[in-house]
This record gives sequence, C-alpha cells and structure tokens, in this order.
Amino acid sequence: ANKVVIALVSEGDFVAVAQICSHQGAESITFKSAKSDFYCTKHGAIFDLEGNGLNSNGSKGIMVYKTSLSGKNLRIYS
Repeated sequence: ANKVVIALVSEGDFVAVAQICSHQGAESITFKSAKSDFYCTKHGAIFDLEGNGLNSNGSKGIMVYKTSLSGKNLRIYS
C-alpha cells in the first residue's frame, strides 16, 4: 500500500505527499499546520506544499499526489 500523508490546508483544499522522506527513506513525514509545511521527524527535512525542499535535508523534494474532492469523497492519485 502507498504510504501517504494527507493535509487539509484550507477549506476544501487538500495536499497529499509521500510519507517516505526523500532524504534517507524514513517513514516520518508529518504536516505542520502552524507553518503549512511537511516535516520529517527523523532528520528535519522540510518541504513546502508543492513538494519543494526548504532546507538541505529536503533538497531532493518530495512526491506530491493530486487530490480531488467530490462531496465527501477525497481521491488521491498520481
């Protein structure tokens, strides 16, 4: 199964990224709502909502999936 982190970033707007960090493969990605970014709790890599790395450990970026909300159904796809 795909390991995905899904975040509600604004009303009806979701962002989904790979849970596996591009830095060293840790399954440690979380969403920090206060800063609106994704963060690896293992080595501190930080990624923006488009998957771009914001520090040296996040420099490889992270996979971002497309999302589609239809009523109460959220679809995640690549």
